[in-house]
Amino acid sequence: MVRLTVAKRTVLGAMTVALTVLCVYAAAVLPTMRAVAYFISSLFVYVLVCEKAYGAAVLSYIASAVLSFVLIPDKIAILPYVLLLGHFGIFKVFIDRKITDKFVGFVFKLIYCNVFTLIALLLIMYVFNISDFVISVEIPLWVIITAAQVIFVVFNYVYTLCQQFYDTRLRSVIVSQR
Repeated sequence: MVRLTVAKRTVLGAMTVALTVLCVYAAAVLPTMRAVAYFISSLFVYVLVCEKAYGAAVLSYIASAVLSFVLIPDKIAILPYVLLLGHFGIFKVFIDRKITDKFVGFVFKLIYCNVFTLIALLLIMYVFNISDFVISVEIPLWVIITAAQVIFVVFNYVYTLCQQFYDTRLRSVIVSQR
């Protein structure tokens, strides 16, 4: 693995920030495909994490979050990216590299998603004082929690597929070895 120069890290960081903010904006304004736009916004940080530029990845996440808050009028629409999806890729790769047991790593990622989802829900309900967000009593809580777990499993699986696609097909084009 070739270490990225400062110039390449800067360029990749700027590209990831621009593409991430564009996807978060799309998720905020489009009437459909919001989940897809949020998911795609979470992928761009992997370009930096793959090159072990963790500091640049964290800065890219922070810059994307700040620019999203500045540029996007609907602040609530930014929360899924800021509170979970934006930093999940950094954590996922860190766990995948540090924990060799795949099941234990998966459990850590599931706990991570649950904790940050709970934080997001509490912020939306209490800090932003959105009472309409309260979960309907018609749906049992166990159904909601089970559905969330399934969504996290699918999210992790598809994220891993996208990582593999980037590693095998795109990385050599985006980060040339010269």
